[in-house]
Amino acid sequence: MEERSNDDDFASYRKDARQCERRDALGGNKSDPPESAIARHLALAALRDQSYMQETTGRIKRTRAVFSKQLESLGFSVVPAQTNFILCQPPAKAEGQSARELYEKLMEQGIYVRYDQLPRLADMLRITVGTEAEMEEVYAALSPMIE
Repeated sequence: MEERSNDDDFASYRKDARQCERRDALGGNKSDPPESAIARHLALAALRDQSYMQETTGRIKRTRAVFSKQLESLGFSVVPAQTNFILCQPPAKAEGQSARELYEKLMEQGIYVRYDQLPRLADMLRITVGTEAEMEEVYAALSPMIE
């Protein structure tokens, strides 16, 4: 599989954005549902504000890296990723603390993560990367459940 850089992705997005702008200037695609138009305009706005987008993605990357290390310190297995979420497997030492049980306990505390019963994901949690403060809250809730 060929490795793509962020610059390649941004170039592709900019090309798509220019095509959308031209289509909009010509009256748009009348068969597009309203959601597509909204998504297109939001994507164009994000592409126009490159500094904000780069600042935001940088913050997500830093927070993801710190939180991943914290999870690993608790014994979680963390799937390497370049996304805005972390896919992780609870440690074997968390006896009686399956991914589903951790999910339910976090929900009881008002902390929302994702759990999926699909066989490939049934022993995993999907945790969206939030602010540093939100991730500290998740870590503080998980720590006593594992130790």
